Amino acid sequence: METLYTIEEVADILRCGREHVRNLCHSGKIPAINIGTRSQKCFRVSRSALEAYLSEDEPTVRENRNVEDSRFFQKLRAMRG
Repeated sequence: METLYTIEEVADILRCGREHVRNLCHSGKIPAINIGTRSQKCFRVSRSALEAYLSEDEPTVRENRNVEDSRFFQKLRAMRG
């Protein structure tokens, strides 16, 4: 079974706020699974979906911010095993 991350865990990996991650999920930029009800949404993000999103953004972030050795990329490398 594939690893599923909470919104909080994804926010920690991306080093951003939970609301930003929710917006990414709602917009479809990060595919998420809703395991809650209509009134109580509870999203989970699969490891493969998060890796795909990170792979798309990685070159841009690297070129624009020069943060190749940041915690962000250390976590990405650790996720990829």
